[in-house]
Amino acid sequence: MAIKVPDETPPKKPRRSQAALVTAPTASVPVAPPTAKIPKRPSTLLHAKYVAALTRTDLLRGFSSRDVDEFVRSADVRPRECADRDILCRRGERGDHMWVVLSGRIDARVEGNTITSRGPGELVGEQALIEGSDRSTDLIACGLTEILCISDEGLQGLPDRLRVRIWQNLARIESVKLRQATATRSDQTNRDRRNQGFIRAFLNLHQEQIARAQGDIDPDHPHLGVESGWYVIIFTDLVGFSRFAKDMPDNETAAMIRDCMEAQTVAFEKEDVLVDKFMGDGLMAYMPLRPPSGAAKGRACKKALSAAFAAREAIRAIRVGDQTLSLRLGLHIGQARAGNFGARLRMQVTLIGDQINYAARLEQAREDDVRDGEPRLGDIRVSDEFFAHLAAPERELLPHRTLIKAKQADIWIQSGPAVQR
Repeated sequence: MAIKVPDETPPKKPRRSQAALVTAPTASVPVAPPTAKIPKRPSTLLHAKYVAALTRTDLLRGFSSRDVDEFVRSADVRPRECADRDILCRRGERGDHMWVVLSGRIDARVEGNTITSRGPGELVGEQALIEGSDRSTDLIACGLTEILCISDEGLQGLPDRLRVRIWQNLARIESVKLRQATATRSDQTNRDRRNQGFIRAFLNLHQEQIARAQGDIDPDHPHLGVESGWYVIIFTDLVGFSRFAKDMPDNETAAMIRDCMEAQTVAFEKEDVLVDKFMGDGLMAYMPLRPPSGAAKGRACKKALSAAFAAREAIRAIRVGDQTLSLRLGLHIGQARAGNFGARLRMQVTLIGDQINYAARLEQAREDDVRDGEPRLGDIRVSDEFFAHLAAPERELLPHRTLIKAKQADIWIQSGPAVQR
């Protein structure tokens, strides 16, 4: 008869339900709720000073001490010390972390330019994390800096109720930053408007175009671009002003100079003549010709002559005591180079060339320079090249033809208005 041997396999223990695990955990092994992520590291590893600093930030606004403790454990917040110029992240990298600045400063930079800076108690790097996008700036420590790192993975592991409040606080933080950025942009717009006015106070429209065409102004790598073209060139000088100003107080002399320059500038700009620079009691002005056709040259010379007569009359209307001021002008048309001809740290956008010197010589001519022709010179002197582009009515305004001496060769000029004999 066969003997049945009893099965020696130990009997299986009864299986406990998942609910029992949650509602009745053992004393030694805490069991997390189904919705919570098991902590990666105990909260005791994060120093109390970091927890206190984190509590003071807007990120944990409205959190109780228990919520803070749960956040620290679940989000795996980690401290980090950064040396000066340490790079937290680079532009274009994936945004999977954000940082709370505890001390020091973090700069957000694009191509070496600091866009904004964040200091103690502020959040940095959260925008790319929120958007799930790449970084738009480099984040770089400025000086010894202490931060707390918070990862996107850690945020996703938070209990629902904490995660919702974190996102609400992030929305509030972004809203505040947006308002600050709007205010900053408004201030920048106002500064740009003031700067534009400041630029116009030193550069005419043509000079501004040349300056802007150079791009970024880098003293170590100046743009050497120069453009050649045709110009009507004008030089002016206040006749005898030094004699008038000799006994005038300084402030009155300055006011008189400004009045004279303003009168000329207004007359010139009405005819599209651009002031290049003021030189003591005189100035240089010009008109670009685009294109330099024969008809364009004729129109430009006519407008420049009209501006010259208007400027002369405006100066004659200014009186010093019982004396009347007068203005001497030289007008020429020719080719010149326009560009930045200044120093490394001091831009000077102007025209250069022998035709500029030629125009200046016309204005400077005196009666003792006369070699031939009419012995008297009118206040407005033009070169033969300029005179050739005038029509008969304009030519009649310049009746005197005179040969004056010059360094290289004597110059024939036409002048007017008619001088009384």
